Amino acid sequence: MIVFDYIFYRLTVSYSHFLEDRGITGQITVSLVQTMLIMNPVVWYFLKYYNAQERAEYTDKMKITVVVVMCIFFVFNAFRYRKRFDKLHERWKDESDLKKGLKFILVLILVLSVVFFLPVLVSIKDYTA
Repeated sequence: MIVFDYIFYRLTVSYSHFLEDRGITGQITVSLVQTMLIMNPVVWYFLKYYNAQERAEYTDKMKITVVVVMCIFFVFNAFRYRKRFDKLHERWKDESDLKKGLKFILVLILVLSVVFFLPVLVSIKDYTA
């Protein structure tokens, strides 16, 4: 959870200069990453073990499932981060620029790998059969 806390904190700090949302951008991003972490293995399983015709039967259910899972994570994160910003700010406000940069790179790698896992997987192998 520390990784998600850090993502939430850094996005909230970054966007607080432009928006007055006080964390909605961080909550949405964290919820998206959490949803993708759960759904990527599920979708990969369907790609690997079901043919295109069988997958077509489940497509609508999968879309609804993704939306429901995302909403569950969003509600969970809304409660989790409702009053935690100040606590997270105390924890990470005095971070050195070097640490911020290294953690930014690690968070970026995590987010990009989660978001691009399926597109890369689908481009490597033809799953249309």
